[in-house]
Amino acid sequence: MEWELTELKQGSISVAEYTTRFNELVRYVPDSNDAPTEAWKIKKYHFGLRADIAHDVSLQPVTSLGEIIQKSYHAEASLEEMRKERGGIAQKKKDSEKYNVHLKPRGSPSKGKHDYSPRSPRKCPECGVPHNGECMKGRDVCYYCRQPGHYKSDCPKLQKSGDYSGTTKSKGRVYSLDGEKVKGTCFGGTSSRGN
Repeated sequence: MEWELTELKQGSISVAEYTTRFNELVRYVPDSNDAPTEAWKIKKYHFGLRADIAHDVSLQPVTSLGEIIQKSYHAEASLEEMRKERGGIAQKKKDSEKYNVHLKPRGSPSKGKHDYSPRSPRKCPECGVPHNGECMKGRDVCYYCRQPGHYKSDCPKLQKSGDYSGTTKSKGRVYSLDGEKVKGTCFGGTSSRGN
């Protein structure tokens, strides 16, 4: 029983349950010359408390086992009150977020059945590529208009709308300089003539 008393921890039980168990185990410690002193009981009781309660109790002077037990009850009650207040604040925040969602204009991107942003679609389990809607891989259809007979790079609807954002066709300009024309040109303050 003495070993069980030494190993006793509050854990997830209440201070009342911990105190009851502690008192039951202290009763079985032999009443001899090496019986636990009041200081030993205080230290053991304090050591077995949950860290948040033990911290609150350690900030106050304690002279008896009864006193540390009483202060543990107060600490537990205070911490529970703080948790309730924080929970109330968190609930108010959730409620205000729900209210704000209802204030958004119709057609808002966040209105709908999706739990994710339309700007960052989830990875498709079939093809592994992030996209919205049904996967068209292996169906020989255009990924833009979903019609058979052509691919996105040749989609007539995409080319008509001017919203083509493909990567296969892009226009660019290339400039080149003729060696003879460069000879007399000054770059960055230095001349290429005679140097």
